[in-house]
Amino acid sequence: MLFRSSLPDWGDWLAVAGWAPQPLLAGTTTRGRTTMISPEGDWTAHEAATPPESLHWVQADGVEVRQSHALLAPAAGLLMPNPWYRGMGEFPYAHAEVLNRGRHATTLRRPAAWRMVDEPVLALANMDALEHRNYYHWMLLTLSRAVLADEAGLLAGRRLLVPAECSGWMLQSLALVGLGPERCLAYGRDEALRLGDARVVSPALLSSPGLVEPLRARLWRS
Repeated sequence: MLFRSSLPDWGDWLAVAGWAPQPLLAGTTTRGRTTMISPEGDWTAHEAATPPESLHWVQADGVEVRQSHALLAPAAGLLMPNPWYRGMGEFPYAHAEVLNRGRHATTLRRPAAWRMVDEPVLALANMDALEHRNYYHWMLLTLSRAVLADEAGLLAGRRLLVPAECSGWMLQSLALVGLGPERCLAYGRDEALRLGDARVVSPALLSSPGLVEPLRARLWRS
């Protein structure tokens, strides 16, 4: 059987699902200077400033995990990542369950079986570890959010959802920041999960000092 799902942004996704977000990080603007050289050898300097980074978390009981990276709220549809991510390919990413993709909706095949997860867990929105296996995505946009959530006490009494097919260096970095196998719940890329007691951390737009500093501190201690 097939079903059509809308593709809302974070704010619309929460509003339709009826979930109230809680603040996790209220960042400040970071300013800097970039110097560039043209092919002709001309140097130019540019002032740059990042938008303030803000992250939230939400209690999202009943949310579904599909294709390892996609979060689906039955009443609200499949959560879209931030615009920066959308330039890296169509969303949701290619998978046997994804039959077609558009700007505002997608058609998915219903899973043959569900894995019901009743224990308390924490999920990171836009968990793209299997799609973009690079240092920046994992360390500065994914692992950093896991550490931030742990620092805020969001992992007390619950485990972090982590794709079983993560690279070895990703799993090692989790252990280095105190999130070893005993604190994680592994799931397969092709599994469809339905979460009974879930907290979800919003997707990150870019790295920022407030997001990176807790990660750096844990890595140095380790």
